[in-house]
Amino acid sequence: MEVKRNKFKRILAIIGAIVLILMYLLLLIFAIIDVAGWQRYFFACLGATIIIPVILWINIYMYDRMMERRKEGQ
Repeated sequence: MEVKRNKFKRILAIIGAIVLILMYLLLLIFAIIDVAGWQRYFFACLGATIIIPVILWINIYMYDRMMERRKEGQ
């Protein structure tokens, strides 16, 4: 069961890292080709840099709590 938990956590962490990397690559491309309003994208990326890891942490925490309750119920 512990292996399943660790696998889930790794998958979420990898997805979060990929999303953040892609987001910043798109921001860089927008800044280089001078897309109008790229500054708004920059501030959105700053916000997402904080929000995405927090949401992932909450999901991992809730998953662990549900698994503990399921384990106690058996």
